[in-house]
Amino acid sequence: MKPDINNNRSHCFIVLITLFLSILIISCGEDIKESDEQYEEGYKYRQDKTILTKREITLFFPSYKDGLLHRESRRIYDTESPTDQAKQAINELIKGSQSNLGRIIPSKTKLREVYLDSHGVAYVDLNGEVTGYLNGGTENEILFIYSIVNTLTENFRKIKRVRLILDGREVQTLRGHVDLSIPLVNRADLIYVKQEDDDQSDENSESEEQKSLSDKDTNSNSRETAYYENENSHGEPALNECR
Repeated sequence: MKPDINNNRSHCFIVLITLFLSILIISCGEDIKESDEQYEEGYKYRQDKTILTKREITLFFPSYKDGLLHRESRRIYDTESPTDQAKQAINELIKGSQSNLGRIIPSKTKLREVYLDSHGVAYVDLNGEVTGYLNGGTENEILFIYSIVNTLTENFRKIKRVRLILDGREVQTLRGHVDLSIPLVNRADLIYVKQEDDDQSDENSESEEQKSLSDKDTNSNSRETAYYENENSHGEPALNECR
């Protein structure tokens, strides 16, 4: 009986097709997994697969002790796009301070997008509900707005001015106290600057603390001496006689 050559060829062809499809499915699955991992890790890789480094930026949070914006360092991914870095910075502001400074941007605030035009104006698009989350009067509105404005203009050379928009639309104001119809520039007068008096005050506090500890030690030694002298007057050996 002669072997069926045609059937053997068909069988081999089916096996090869099945093997090829299996390899293709596995490869696609690995690509999808790798893409998901990159997404979950955030801005870890550039498009050319080189690893992204991080850079340090300065965020501005208010202190309700003096009503000024205080600096706080944070690290973000050093992506090629300035708008992408700006979005990272604003999202860090929304997370709040890590050094017990005040929260001025409500946690429910959502950043929709950041746009940068050719004149160096950054348009920061927030969700419209932010006006309902924002409490307080004029001071809070000023600190809210300039925590964003100063953060962007201090850290990114291409951003010269900032304009806040809500739900993709231009607005005149948030709560009626600050004009948002024009782009805003950095306000250095709202930033806390440490003075020499502050350093002197810290030194005085340390000196007073050390003096207080020294006085406690002196008083303790005096009490011990008095105790031993009292014991010696009742016929007990004094401390120096026991040595």
